[in-house]
Amino acid sequence: MIIKRFFSCIFLSLIFFSDSVHADDVMSITSHYAFPVVEQYRPKSALVIDADTGQILYDYQSNIKHDPASISKLMTIYLVMEAIKQEKSVHKLK
Repeated sequence: MIIKRFFSCIFLSLIFFSDSVHADDVMSITSHYAFPVVEQYRPKSALVIDADTGQILYDYQSNIKHDPASISKLMTIYLVMEAIKQEKSVHKLK
């Protein structure tokens, strides 16, 4: 009983006396460590989706239209190569 009470007190003290945490902006972190922050590296939009559930995890101005980024081109060629490896037909859409 004493051990249970001891660990309960430790657990409660950790909960009540811990600092609150929050995520910092990427640009504030880089400027804090004296890295140059160039405006061209600032993201224009972002979208993170859980692949299993389809739930949107992060959304930052995702409704703005942009040209596809390099990762989109790499994923396209990766999927084409995987389809060729599995002997599936690949068609170019117009």
